[in-house]
Amino acid sequence: MTNHLAEDQDEAADPWQTHPIEAQPILLTMPQVAALCQVSIRTVREWTYLPGFPVMRSTRQVRIHARKLDEWLADRSVAEKENAA
Repeated sequence: MTNHLAEDQDEAADPWQTHPIEAQPILLTMPQVAALCQVSIRTVREWTYLPGFPVMRSTRQVRIHARKLDEWLADRSVAEKENAA
């Protein structure tokens, strides 16, 4: 007999680890991006001012587009590898 309750609790504890980017919300908050990228919220805030970062601002809210964030991170990683070579 399997313990489905324990599995549900594990998923609820850290949904970012168990679901692909497609299953995540389309728009992320800065704390969500910080947790996802394992950086501080201050770092995410600094990223929001970089050209090309997928940020959306309204009067009191900042949201980051999840799929475009994934692309931005991949592009940045490739650019850093090319600069190192």
